[in-house]
Amino acid sequence: MTDRLTIAIDRLNPPFTVVEDGLPAGYSVDVICAALAHEGIEAEFLPVDGPMAQTIWLAAGRADAAADITVTERRRAWFAFSAHYHVEELMIFGLRHGPIWPGFRHFTGKLAVKVNSYVHEYLIRHHPHIPLVTVDSTEAELDELIAGRVQGMAATRETGLALIASGRAPDVIAEGVPFGPAPLSLAARPDDTERVIAPFDAGLAALSRGGELDRLRARWAIGGGQ
Repeated sequence: MTDRLTIAIDRLNPPFTVVEDGLPAGYSVDVICAALAHEGIEAEFLPVDGPMAQTIWLAAGRADAAADITVTERRRAWFAFSAHYHVEELMIFGLRHGPIWPGFRHFTGKLAVKVNSYVHEYLIRHHPHIPLVTVDSTEAELDELIAGRVQGMAATRETGLALIASGRAPDVIAEGVPFGPAPLSLAARPDDTERVIAPFDAGLAALSRGGELDRLRARWAIGGGQ
């Protein structure tokens, strides 16, 4: 049996994955480590800039799995997915003293979004009239917003709130209400379903039965959705 798996993670996606003092941390890191350890497998993490880089490394065989990937029909053509370990919500974030968010129907500016992310796919599918500025990372989204090159950034709710709480984005606020669910899963290549997905799902089920999943949510102050 495989005794170590390499997982590609987004280096700045708090509270799920983040690199602190050179080490990976976060709710998803803890869940993956605990679930795989239950099956006798060690997790090794590969931090990269955003979901596009994660899926490139995965498709190229440089990683065994990618964390925090939302299942879509398009992605099912390329990857196998685990059971989800949290359900996030999508949200718009803007500047504290910027224009008030008027809702998708009346918005006339530009939105920054991480390329190849679920929120990117969601906006293209449901709000194709809105101009999007695609970037590689959460940090780049913030840069676009703070510089005034976009009027909002689209991200997952808990990531945006975590960035604000950490002091990384003191002038940024959540706008409106969440607008779409995003169940997060582990993605692997289809031929690695038995080697990667099956043991993770078995470990995840054990964490859920034993209450460890709830304890990890509480530790990282994870709310009602990812």
